[in-house]
Amino acid sequence: MSEAPDTAARPQGTQHHRTASIAAASRKLLRILSDARVLDRDDLVPLLEKHPKEFLGDVLVREGVLVEDYLQGLLIRTLQIPYVAADCCTVHPEVAALLTEEFCREHHVMPLSQTREFLTLAVANPLDQSALTDVRNTTGLEVRVVLAAAGPLDALIEATHRKPPEPEETLPEELPAEEPQDESDMSRYFKGLTLEPEQARTEGRPDGDAGLEGDTADPALSTVTAQGLIDLIQETTRGLEQVTHLVNGSPQPPDPPDGSPPAAAGEPAADETEGP
Repeated sequence: MSEAPDTAARPQGTQHHRTASIAAASRKLLRILSDARVLDRDDLVPLLEKHPKEFLGDVLVREGVLVEDYLQGLLIRTLQIPYVAADCCTVHPEVAALLTEEFCREHHVMPLSQTREFLTLAVANPLDQSALTDVRNTTGLEVRVVLAAAGPLDALIEATHRKPPEPEETLPEELPAEEPQDESDMSRYFKGLTLEPEQARTEGRPDGDAGLEGDTADPALSTVTAQGLIDLIQETTRGLEQVTHLVNGSPQPPDPPDGSPPAAAGEPAADETEGP
């Protein structure tokens, strides 16, 4: 692709030049319509005189004399040029930069593609030879014309040259400040939690002192705990012996008055004196 021409060298037609170019294109269309016997020449001349600054084709479509599709079909057959749906086209930025947006809007043209020697140009008025000459002189390329409807072509020009909106600067949202937690509110999170082994030992102590591993325990507490364990063993032993005697049918031995465990079968009681 060739380099885009300098902006200062791009075509900028004057009002007089533009009016003369439109008048020349209207006269060409007048001859095409007269030769095709679509409209009488005498009916078209008054329209030319009434709208000297407008293209005759635009006037005929606006006044309802011709339908745009019919006029485009007539120009395609007469000039032997192809048609393009401008609303289905996408233009590369380097190709779009070959012509200014002002020139494209004024002449209803849009460059579509480019090769080393040729430029494909969509136009709404293929009879505007002055505009085609300006494009050829500006780009240095041979112009291949394709016809496009005026409405979709203008929309393509707008979409191609429209600047993307600048991104809005957004500030980060401030996080809400954390409210201080009341101690009473925090205590509910600890209810129902299983105590750790060290905590369980602390709960079992009268003074609630956890102490350290290896500390000497309270002697009174140790004595009470050992005596209780002995009593439990003795009660269990007596219960088992009673069950055994009931099963065997032997009389149950009386409970010792001092709370000591009864003597086992075949052994002398604790208060009997052994003979010599």
